[in-house]
Amino acid sequence: MKFIILLIFFLIIPLFAFAENNLGLAYYAIQHKDWPCARSLEVFKDLSNPRLSFLWRTFGDDLNCVERFLQLPTTKTLHVHLVNETCQRDSSCGKYEFVHGLSIDQYRETIIGGRANIHARLSDYLKPLQTLLQRYREGLTCSISPGLESNLSPAAAKIIIARIRPIFPHCSVVWNPVGNNRFGIAPISGTTLELHGSEPKLSPPCIAGLDGQDIALPMRSALLRNFIDHRRLPQYFERMKQCSANYLWISEFSGIANEQMPDPRARINFPTAEQFHYFQQLLRLP
Repeated sequence: MKFIILLIFFLIIPLFAFAENNLGLAYYAIQHKDWPCARSLEVFKDLSNPRLSFLWRTFGDDLNCVERFLQLPTTKTLHVHLVNETCQRDSSCGKYEFVHGLSIDQYRETIIGGRANIHARLSDYLKPLQTLLQRYREGLTCSISPGLESNLSPAAAKIIIARIRPIFPHCSVVWNPVGNNRFGIAPISGTTLELHGSEPKLSPPCIAGLDGQDIALPMRSALLRNFIDHRRLPQYFERMKQCSANYLWISEFSGIANEQMPDPRARINFPTAEQFHYFQQLLRLP
């Protein structure tokens, strides 16, 4: 009897000890023309379910690296933020951004009123992504966020969500309000709630992420005032383990070098090989 119990222990426990975590990487700048694609994808080598999040068309229009991720010979998870709403808060949206020229209130009112052909323009803006995801449906779990750290009201968000569901019928929908959204950050029925930072209160269904909160890494100090030390990551991982995914982010994943924020398409401070290697190890933590 004792032998059987020991045998079960040694056979079953390793299955739990080496189960993959829920970590992914928020390569927001993956469409930038200078993104170090080959090294960034090497990080995912041999993972049974690599997870990648990125921001659609803010850093560029190049889909080559995203497509190479989708070609990895395994099941994979892709999470896409469709519209960059963060630039509206400091009026820094480039002409290439979907919300260029629209204030936060104007965007919300335009969606609710259906003015400026907004929904047709959104469909055109998303067409290349729609085509790509349709082509790589096999073995792909995908989720779509209408806006990165959205400023929208739930009423406006629900209208956008209803518009994008038919465009991406095989993807789940994620609601990602900015933490200080004046309409609140409550979940929207039928969606997954995504909140950013190391201290959000989340319960399933949820997605976590560190976007905007840099990590002070072993090989370099934090580049932003808002940061978490790498030695505190285990506690953060534990708090977010109930979510389906937890997308890690550092400044370099958005080309950021310091508190100054140049145009996203002009940024050049991308991760080093040493930094990629560090995240390669994190993704393999039990």
